Amino acid sequence: MTLAFDLLRMLATCSSLMLYVSPWPEFRRIQRRRSPGDVSLLPVVMLFCNAFMWCVYGCVADSIFPLVVVNAFGVCTSLIFSAIYVRWGSTEQRIYARRLWLGAGTAMLLA
Repeated sequence: MTLAFDLLRMLATCSSLMLYVSPWPEFRRIQRRRSPGDVSLLPVVMLFCNAFMWCVYGCVADSIFPLVVVNAFGVCTSLIFSAIYVRWGSTEQRIYARRLWLGAGTAMLLA
């Protein structure tokens, strides 16, 4: 039973890491073009919310590794991707990003 559980835990950790780096090709393209174009920031903000809430749960449940460590990586990658978006976005896209982050932060505080 523990071997199956450990294998499942390892697979879940790997899939989470892959999920958090999945926006990388798109944001690398944004960096090269120096414009987000029609890319939406919403999935990245939702990744952040998901990772942050799992970090909170991991701290409460005293499950630092792998739960908090993996999801802290997700929080960091989401913030980096958002910074790239804001850096190269137009004024309208920056306003959109601020509103999106404000809404997400409010929703997480109320949760």
